[in-house]
Amino acid sequence: MARFHHTVTVTALDRAWFEECAALTPDVVEATRTDSEGALLEAGEKVPGVRLVRGRHPRTGARCTVTSAPSSTAPGSAPGAPPATMTVRIREWRRSTGIAVEHPSSGSLCDGASAGEWTRPARGGTRRPARTSRPPTHCGRSTSRP
Repeated sequence: MARFHHTVTVTALDRAWFEECAALTPDVVEATRTDSEGALLEAGEKVPGVRLVRGRHPRTGARCTVTSAPSSTAPGSAPGAPPATMTVRIREWRRSTGIAVEHPSSGSLCDGASAGEWTRPARGGTRRPARTSRPPTHCGRSTSRP
């Protein structure tokens, strides 16, 4: 059996910048409208690749699909990656207590999920965003035979 190992170095985001962006997210989502054409920002600009597929936006139980644009290919290079689609589910949408969204993921290599939550502290203060990941429940293995 062949084993593959790879290390990736990721630069951490500035915490203050991340918290500022995360604090704006609920306002932007609530100002976004959905119709048969997909999702529209407050000014009417279309949000590429986003479509409401179940429920009412943004309410508990609503589901949206997000489709990435296909990777472009340079002349003479290998074909780009095809568009990928993921589903985002709103687990809870209550600005007074908390907001939680989930992105289940599955594929040939791993199954798992990641979630984001915005919660209100018990005693004053500001909302704190949190991101959690559920560990993969299944991971495939690569094998090769001579």
